Amino acid sequence: MKLYLKTPLFPLTRINQKFHKNFQIKMECYQPSGSFKIRGISYVCLDAKKKGISHLICASGGNAGYAVAYCARTLGMKCTIVIPKSASNYMAEVIRREGADVIVHGDIFDDANEFALQITQEDKNAMFVHPFENPLLWEGHSTIVDELKEQTDKPDAIVLSVGGGGLLNGVIQGIDRNGWSDVPVIACEVEGAPKFNLSLKAGKPIYLDEIHTLANTLAGKTVSPESIEYAKNHNIISYLTGDANAARAVFEFIEDFRVIVELACGASMSVAYDEPEIIRPYHHIVVVACGGSGVNLPLLLQYKQIFNI
Repeated sequence: MKLYLKTPLFPLTRINQKFHKNFQIKMECYQPSGSFKIRGISYVCLDAKKKGISHLICASGGNAGYAVAYCARTLGMKCTIVIPKSASNYMAEVIRREGADVIVHGDIFDDANEFALQITQEDKNAMFVHPFENPLLWEGHSTIVDELKEQTDKPDAIVLSVGGGGLLNGVIQGIDRNGWSDVPVIACEVEGAPKFNLSLKAGKPIYLDEIHTLANTLAGKTVSPESIEYAKNHNIISYLTGDANAARAVFEFIEDFRVIVELACGASMSVAYDEPEIIRPYHHIVVVACGGSGVNLPLLLQYKQIFNI
């Protein structure tokens, strides 16, 4: 049983003509839950169902929680999602529509995660679904590269956003499996939550003392240790952009594809729209449009006002 979709790969025609590049966009925003998260999450949830688990519990800034709720409803399982106060009310409502119980706890993801672990221990029929730290989840995310191998020639670089590192870990597994290990991966974050960037420099995961970003799904305090290990043997390039650039990229994306995505997706899309120095050596570039369900028209209008777009 497969709960995720094979997503299309579209050319970024307007920007390709402008910069004389070959940008291709992997449209993970077309997944049933609105983001790539359902790939790995569905692997974990299906495995839990086989093991007789009846209650799924997850802490999330939104996208992983929505994916877990979608899978739980589809599989006939109980679901509880713990979201931090930083998550939007809209995201909470979207998750509730899938039949999940939503608990708001703590200011940021790490607070919500600690509480989710606590309540999991209180239910012997429950399993905690981590939003990014699980090898089975990475295996699911790696299917993005399997599809890319069928859809296009080997790219010069792959661009993606990094929150906890689950997508990065999966893509690295995928490029290794498909003989693309030499393809550089450009890992994008926002300047207000540079946990992967600082961890890469330190050679080990670091914890941020403070987070200053509106990109809620990139706003965790640390990154998967496996992401730092992968960086020791793969060409992973860290790229930081501002919230304003990410927001402008969201509106550019809407213009090109008539699809709404959130700031986390805008962080990676800004590499295409801003053409920073980091991308100039490459011609054929695949950008994973990770998607994002926690955005609607009112929130977009807020971004427009905040960032003077």
